[in-house]
Amino acid sequence: MLGQGFAILPSKNKLCSPVAGKIINIFPTKHSMMIRTNSGIELLIYIGLDTIYLQAQGFKFHVDVGDDIESGQDLVTFDLNLIKEKAKSTLIPCIITNMELVSDLIFLKKDGKLEYNEKILLVKLK
Repeated sequence: MLGQGFAILPSKNKLCSPVAGKIINIFPTKHSMMIRTNSGIELLIYIGLDTIYLQAQGFKFHVDVGDDIESGQDLVTFDLNLIKEKAKSTLIPCIITNMELVSDLIFLKKDGKLEYNEKILLVKLK
């Protein structure tokens, strides 16, 4: 198992950061990235399912590896119609990859429309 987390079904063509931290990886195919939060949690974010096959087509990043970021900051814009047409899903999974640091996940919102910068998950560290 890769980890636990949450997923977002986008209604717009941009992804804002769900956390404050640092960009530690942007995959060459531009379909995913990793963020290390200020508390050390590593979050893997995929923009759509099977979007790796788009080979960076339709993705424009507004951050680079090494950038410090704030929660709510624009990370990437993407062609939502292209993803709908060519990928399995537009779903954006956000997965904690170092769960060994986590003692508990408390979901503040389990479904429904999110407001800008709304908190949906509380991560308790060990």
